[in-house]
Amino acid sequence: MKAHLRLVLLWAVSALAAAAQLLPMAIRLHLKDGRKLDCVLVQRTAEGILVERRVGTTRAREPHRLEQIDAIQFPLPSILTSINVRALRDKQALEEAVQAVEQQYTAWQAFADIRGNHLPGLLRLYGALLERQKAYGTAARMYEQLQRIAVDEPTRLHATKRLAVCTFWTSTNGAALVALTNFVATAEDDAERAEFLFYAGVSYAQRGEHVAALFTLLKNPVFYSMHGAWEPRSLTAALASFAALERREEFITTCATLTQRFERTVWAAIAQDRLHALTCGTNLTALASITNYLAEEP
Repeated sequence: MKAHLRLVLLWAVSALAAAAQLLPMAIRLHLKDGRKLDCVLVQRTAEGILVERRVGTTRAREPHRLEQIDAIQFPLPSILTSINVRALRDKQALEEAVQAVEQQYTAWQAFADIRGNHLPGLLRLYGALLERQKAYGTAARMYEQLQRIAVDEPTRLHATKRLAVCTFWTSTNGAALVALTNFVATAEDDAERAEFLFYAGVSYAQRGEHVAALFTLLKNPVFYSMHGAWEPRSLTAALASFAALERREEFITTCATLTQRFERTVWAAIAQDRLHALTCGTNLTALASITNYLAEEP
């Protein structure tokens, strides 16, 4: 018990120290008595906050306890608008973005108990960056926290969807299949539907349901070929199910499609490798492991 209390106190101290990097910060303070004060937040304390504001011709500092505060309008952190996750094409840029967001996330933890903080936006961005790093376990923890603190249904739904994706990548038994198939039906747009079709199709393959896997995966080349890399990824994953079902002609034709249409990509390389193994005498069913077909974009 004492050890746990020490950890809590250490976390509180470190959070308060990290918050100092955000201060001073111009805010609008909403008090429970109905007053709205434009002021400068100068310190986060264990009991509440210390602000500075103009009173007549002078500037005065005054404390406000948590129980007095209804909410705070904080300025939007520039990091939430300056980082485009999809545009980060280089490992160094990705690492720098993760470090910057991690620092902001740590600092904003000090305001987690005050309505109006920017933790939801930072958690969403942090989770997306961690997914790009393939740190799915850590990303899942961010999305779990986002689920807990989100005040609106769209944000909670986003966290739930990304949690299902993290579960997909951290398991090999199709554990997220039910959630993923539900998200196919309720996707916001075709790009998101293509993404969840891929994950659901692979999940079927992981469970040995190869007919269902093909039925799901091959919707992407037919209906959603314009949406990112989901077409070649889905065709590559389909090779495992063609192999498991001993559909040699479809396996060879799909390999040819990948090597011709997606030349010099990771998916073409996989197709060339599998086709070479087949022509060298490897039994088709020996090429049916879905884990060999899940390469992501480099």
